[in-house]
Amino acid sequence: MTSFYKRLERTSCESPDFDTFIRTVTRLFSEEYSCTALFCEIFGKRWSYLTGTGNLPAGAARRETFKAVSRQFGILIFPDPGDRFQWESAKPVLIHSFTLFLDQQK
Repeated sequence: MTSFYKRLERTSCESPDFDTFIRTVTRLFSEEYSCTALFCEIFGKRWSYLTGTGNLPAGAARRETFKAVSRQFGILIFPDPGDRFQWESAKPVLIHSFTLFLDQQK
């Protein structure tokens, strides 16, 4: 998790734009947990995909949400990695990474 955290932090500092940031975070997350990850921004009840097309079996996917800089985000993970994915450990890392990136874009 420590190397994953460091790679996310470096990505937050080095990404030139939001699309590059999201693509890189998605790739890093998928590599770390050996799964497909799709990030979304949540507006009310609507999940707007930031990566991919959203074509995955949502019933078999794990869904988690987090807030960064007053924006609500979600992640869909397929297949559900079960115990390999500890959301309580990953959530603060994602929040920190997204917050760091978004604060730099202001």
